[in-house]
Amino acid sequence: MSGSTLVRVSLALVATGIVAAASLRPALSDVGPDVPFAVAFLSFIVLLLIAAAAEPPRWSLALAFALAALTYAVTVLANGGAIVGIGAYVVAGLAAYRASPPRSRPLAVAIFALWIPAIRLLGPDPLAGAFPSLLAGASVVALAA
Repeated sequence: MSGSTLVRVSLALVATGIVAAASLRPALSDVGPDVPFAVAFLSFIVLLLIAAAAEPPRWSLALAFALAALTYAVTVLANGGAIVGIGAYVVAGLAAYRASPPRSRPLAVAIFALWIPAIRLLGPDPLAGAFPSLLAGASVVALAA
């Protein structure tokens, strides 16, 4: 797979992760769709338009990471989650990006954006209800792999 194809696919995956994360905010906090969801959907469209280009710009991965981090932060904080937790997740995502070989960096950004269990695990009551501890442990192991 060529470098630009990998970037394009990763941008589409990040866009999907952004919409998935934003859709959890109303589901977890019983609020209707609002401005943060509209911004996340606009981010989805922008990333897909950038991914449609034959050669995405060099800054596209940085933009994708920033939009995903912003969406996660808004979702976690709106649900009463820990600012330290989401900050640590963003820093860990940046560290994974920097530690990855340059050819694999688009995938590091996509993995960061698609790890939706982070929203539950960083929330106010991570193991409540339909999110048993076994599932939480499995999601952490899957991210580490």
